[in-house]
Amino acid sequence: MARPALPCLLLAIAALAGAQTAERQYRGSVAGTPEAATGLANPDRGFRLEIQLGLPEGGFWAVDAAGKASVVRGPLPAGATPFPQAGGDPTKALASDRGLAEALARWHAAGVTTHLALGWLDRTDKPLDPRTLARLNAGLGVVRKSGARVLLRPAYEPDRTKSGGPTTATAAAHVKALQPLLAQHRDALSGLQLGLIGHRGEAREATRIPAAAADHAALLKAMLDARPKGKAIQLRTPAMRAGLLEELRLAPVIAQAEAFDGVTVAGTVGFHNIGFGADATDDGTFEAIGDGDPDWRTWAEQAIWVPADVDLGPGARSSARLADGWQVAARLCAERAVTLGVAHAWSAADPAGRPGPVDGWKTQLKTRQEVVALGLPVSDGYFEDAKGASVPRSAFDYIRDHLGYRFELRTAGWPAKVKASQPYTLNLRLANRGFASCPVPRMLDLAYVSRGGRPIYAPGQGEAFDMRRAVPSHLVRGPGNEEGLMGITMNARAPEAPGKYQVVLLLREFDGDPATAMGQSTAGNRPARPAAPTDARHYIRFANRDLPHWVAPDGTCAGPAIGEIEVTR
Repeated sequence: MARPALPCLLLAIAALAGAQTAERQYRGSVAGTPEAATGLANPDRGFRLEIQLGLPEGGFWAVDAAGKASVVRGPLPAGATPFPQAGGDPTKALASDRGLAEALARWHAAGVTTHLALGWLDRTDKPLDPRTLARLNAGLGVVRKSGARVLLRPAYEPDRTKSGGPTTATAAAHVKALQPLLAQHRDALSGLQLGLIGHRGEAREATRIPAAAADHAALLKAMLDARPKGKAIQLRTPAMRAGLLEELRLAPVIAQAEAFDGVTVAGTVGFHNIGFGADATDDGTFEAIGDGDPDWRTWAEQAIWVPADVDLGPGARSSARLADGWQVAARLCAERAVTLGVAHAWSAADPAGRPGPVDGWKTQLKTRQEVVALGLPVSDGYFEDAKGASVPRSAFDYIRDHLGYRFELRTAGWPAKVKASQPYTLNLRLANRGFASCPVPRMLDLAYVSRGGRPIYAPGQGEAFDMRRAVPSHLVRGPGNEEGLMGITMNARAPEAPGKYQVVLLLREFDGDPATAMGQSTAGNRPARPAAPTDARHYIRFANRDLPHWVAPDGTCAGPAIGEIEVTR
């Protein structure tokens, strides 16, 4: 597939400075490791499923033979089809909060950490019913406890019967009413999709919301105002994104300097494609697929800086375009896909176990040389076993493992000894072997872990580096930087207590405001720890064979242990 013309990427590589030990070098993960069976479980990326939130306890959506949807309980009516719910049968406990929690935990253990959540709102022109808000609150609470994260898409119309729905003004008011709920559950959100408009919130043919840029832009404005700071919003097509941002008098095209500045609104508005592989246009997402189509080219260029979600829709099982997993991988890489919806295309996510194209990808093997020839990124050791012998990998494993970001530490350097409370420099060089950048703002903190296991946290001691800036390495490779590495210099400070410590990198989510990353806040000082409890399952694992993943004893944070430092008096 032809690649789009990419914007100039001016990413400086930090040089090692100061008196340091010899650099420690690290190796990437290999085939056959315990994680290889399910993939490297990381938040906000990878294969994703679909869940339904906001319905009465025990209720689920079912569509009858005539195409009309209704919420039912108990056995599935004859001839009806249920909406997807965590890859299982909603008639058998999955429609309950407990059943959903158990399903999300099982999927998390299998490496599926992110889901699309349709949040069902009242299909009326009245304020939201408190019971609806209570059910959404309960559902997001289930997601939080499971350790999963969701892309939340509010929706009104479960079918195409056009039997009701709110006006634009009421829909905007509903979004405003969701704001406290979104803030409360921000740590359960990977991001938001605009939704609200038409069948399943897929942004077309709504009953009472006009198909006009002014109306759709009003809903986007409401969503931008209601979203938790730092959370991106995804829109249905590049054309829709450009049109609505222009309607709001916001420039839709962003460059590298604007991408993560915390000011440029377009830097927080990405894409989602509901019809990947459905036909020659991806169900209307593009006029044509390839860099001859301006919309496709815009997606590929802008998705370097904003997150992109791709979904294999209900027609995926019969799509010839999805049969070759390696061609799918090439498209997902070119379009910077962060998440891939497989609820309709994978036997493991189908209540009846029906196979789909995702199953076929498991039998499609390629060697390292063949994958390099396709122009796809290759991680260190990925096509090797533990003994260093070359092994082929399947398209299934490759896509699962390279969707979104895939951070691989290559070198690190720091003093072997440092005096208590004294500053020192920690230099890192890492690669992002994934298709895309990290979709949420994350900054670097440190933890020092004593031999007894007790951690000392050092938040904000880094260089205020937002991990979203670690764009895919294959986009920045060039003379003098053949691996496409990113250099990061951390100005750290040693703990007060002498002793030997393991140094741990903590990639903590923050609100995306550079002032926050610089250690500033409304109070003038950063707290010693994040103000609210966090979840170790929301921290990033590195794709290295020789980096133990440390988890805090209280389960609030985690990260790679890169080596030891001795603190002296």
